[in-house]
Amino acid sequence: MTLRPPAEPMLAQAAETIPGPAALRAGVAFEQKFDGHRALLFTPTTAGGGPTLVQTRRGALVQDRWPDLVAAAEQLPGGLVLDGELLVWGVAASRLSFEGLQRRAAARARGAAALATGWPAYFVAFDVRQQDCAECLALPYVDRRARLEALFVDHALTAPWTLCPMTTDLAKAREWLESWTDAAWGSRDVLDVVLVRPEVVAEVSADRAVDHAGVYRHPRRFQRLRLDVTAADVVRFGAGPAAAAD
Repeated sequence: MTLRPPAEPMLAQAAETIPGPAALRAGVAFEQKFDGHRALLFTPTTAGGGPTLVQTRRGALVQDRWPDLVAAAEQLPGGLVLDGELLVWGVAASRLSFEGLQRRAAARARGAAALATGWPAYFVAFDVRQQDCAECLALPYVDRRARLEALFVDHALTAPWTLCPMTTDLAKAREWLESWTDAAWGSRDVLDVVLVRPEVVAEVSADRAVDHAGVYRHPRRFQRLRLDVTAADVVRFGAGPAAAAD
């Protein structure tokens, strides 16, 4: 059966620690996590069989916002479904740009091409969901990874297609986790501080994954304003568990 959008992505789950050697013997592998937007990419099953489709993790089709990625899909074979992460490179700053990613994700077709000039898109592939119009989900991860690596070699894939780094070396995985996630300001300049008086209480959600410096690895998400409480009702950070009132 040919896989068609909307397809349900396989979502990652947060973990407190890296699994030990027993997990490696069971077939666990480690991949780098990029700060991008999750996406599935579908190439047409036949020549002239329709456009390349880009689906968000929530099922929306957004290929009109990524014309450079769709044009580059000519490098890919038909009947292919890749799972991966959308990233954007800031040409002016010569580094990845989450701001550019957000702007491109929110753009419409008329402005998408102009934004692609300053913020070209990249697709970091970490799984092949379908190949030659045949689903691969029933195959073990090691087989799907082998197919993905062969795809890059056989078709000599170049930018914007990027193969997600993977390792089965426990020491390398720990290095990725512990040394690649330091919460630095990214600047040696003296920063101005503006003190504010908290008056409004907002509720946010966050997972429990933090690095060795105690900094959250993933963004917190705004949920709602809490007009039923005041700043005086909120426990100070570090002074005890937060209380939730519904």
